[in-house]
Amino acid sequence: MEEYNSGDEVLFNADEASASVKECIEGVIGGTDYNQNKVNQWTASIVEHTLTHLVKQGRSFKYIVNCAIMQKSGAGLHTANSCYWDTATDGSCTVRWENRTMYCVVSVFAVAVTL
Repeated sequence: MEEYNSGDEVLFNADEASASVKECIEGVIGGTDYNQNKVNQWTASIVEHTLTHLVKQGRSFKYIVNCAIMQKSGAGLHTANSCYWDTATDGSCTVRWENRTMYCVVSVFAVAVTL
């Protein structure tokens, strides 16, 4: 994976993080139908896999990962986030995934660790 450098700073690559998140979601719930009894397990697994994947890249970031799974029922779902940070180094991405029975929304926040 490619790192973007600005002097000594490492920048967050949202496209690569989004690809990792999608891969984790597909691996956990890709071919399954919504099941209320498994949602807690699925969300925990998606968050853990995503975090592990990001940390293995060995970059100087603190990560925050959030996951929501909702059954498709015709109801609306709106999410938003706001961050106060250094936009030159820190970043975030949100992945919206769906199949025929559910929605999954995962947000990743990366805060650069400066040494």
